[in-house]
Amino acid sequence: MATPFASTLSRLRKEAGHKTSYRFYHDSGGSPVLKLSYRKYLAMEQGKILPVFARLRGLAAALGHGLRSPGTTELIKAWLRASAGDEAYGELLEPLLRPAPSGPGLSPMQKTMERSLAGKKYHIRPAQLAVITESRDNYACFLALSSDTGKWTPQRLAPKLRLTPARAARAMARLAAAKLLKKQKDAYTCPLTPMMKEYPPVTPAVKAMMDKFFAYQEQLLAAGTPVFHRRGTLRSDAASMGAFVPVMRVSLSSAQAYATEEGTEGSAFYAVEGKVTKLFDF
Repeated sequence: MATPFASTLSRLRKEAGHKTSYRFYHDSGGSPVLKLSYRKYLAMEQGKILPVFARLRGLAAALGHGLRSPGTTELIKAWLRASAGDEAYGELLEPLLRPAPSGPGLSPMQKTMERSLAGKKYHIRPAQLAVITESRDNYACFLALSSDTGKWTPQRLAPKLRLTPARAARAMARLAAAKLLKKQKDAYTCPLTPMMKEYPPVTPAVKAMMDKFFAYQEQLLAAGTPVFHRRGTLRSDAASMGAFVPVMRVSLSSAQAYATEEGTEGSAFYAVEGKVTKLFDF
């Protein structure tokens, strides 16, 4: 039986790029992350049960939404409507939850881009993230091969990443065991190259791994060459800034359209970053 919560949860899951409830549950880390069984999660999407309210935070995070994001707000409102019933919700709760005017949100073109990107995502599972962040060698090999369509031997890849062939071979074998690479005789390819890689949201279950992942990125950034940089400060209401974050997320994701999967004379790795920092209340 469809309920407001079940319909909203299912829609947000599809918009995040998870084609099935099964894939979403397991790609997000399963019970350790979501704190519920797959049977209970499936029952939620089928409208048979409602989760405990405190579970909404973990669900929203697994769907890629922050605490103040429009997606999290949608999920909370749907939970309240399903819990209170349409009549009580409309008369008692909806007037209290009516949002203040905010920014314009996503444009129709940005919404189209978001839907298009969602269908091309591969969600890195926590177990795979553990292998990627196991060592800097693993991280570097995955970064390189997940951006290239060619076949690579450890001997060919090693000098590109300033590794010894033995270290490259160990890293590539570990990545292949996690199904992040595919071995073909003495060479490796990456089946994920055509897709946009989505890493798990930072939850307690994966925080230590993501800290290592970000540390590896910072090492690359520190050794890199700046190409473009722009920073500004502004005063804004929290709700308005919350409406801007999805716009920035889609804009950054659209950089994928400029990626190349084959080496050229001028190809290189670039870091594209977006950041919103609250400085102080005023």
